[in-house]
Amino acid sequence: VFMYSNGDKYFGTFVESYAQGMGQYFYSDGRKYTGYFAKGLYSGLGEFLWANGNTFYGEFVAGVKEGMGHFESATGESYTGHYKHDMPWGLGEFTYIDGNKYCGDFEGKLRHGIGEYTYPNEDVFIGQFANSLIHGCGLYTYGSGRTYTGKFLHNKREGCGE
Repeated sequence: VFMYSNGDKYFGTFVESYAQGMGQYFYSDGRKYTGYFAKGLYSGLGEFLWANGNTFYGEFVAGVKEGMGHFESATGESYTGHYKHDMPWGLGEFTYIDGNKYCGDFEGKLRHGIGEYTYPNEDVFIGQFANSLIHGCGLYTYGSGRTYTGKFLHNKREGCGE
């Protein structure tokens, strides 16, 4: 066990003064990381728990979320998918606390690319997103079964469509 002057604690092995291999790091503010370390940084599979109840389990590279992972907030939101530079990036699925669900491409925390957005009222949009807005071509199916196929601009129908 290694105790830091700020109150943090590390349980695990050291190689050349760095945390290395499997270990646990307890932050004085209540956060906790359990997983693999390489040269003192989170590396490989690990689990990070925040004091507020948020959790992340997945892959780390050089101390940041990188690769596949699952995040769940204490409020009930969740994201499962790919991470890049500590943020959702690439293909993933996000479930919002209001019951909405998005499955598709992310760039950072934004829905960006092709995806499917499902609303609690059973409306479903499949198509293009830009900066988290429905933007481009797509198919909107209303809970009643009625559909609209066409272009969208900033979450609104644009031009001709069926």
